[in-house]
Amino acid sequence: MPMIELTVPAGALPEAERTDVQRELAAVDVTVPQGALAKGAADA
Repeated sequence: MPMIELTVPAGALPEAERTDVQRELAAVDVTVPQGALAKGAADA
């Protein structure tokens, strides 16, 4: 993982991390069947 802290202002870092999480969640929606995703959420 690149050292983002060195080049991105501290205030902007959480926004970048949130974007990464949203991108990961979008990938999960595409690759995991909706039934399995809903079941996993119910178990959690």
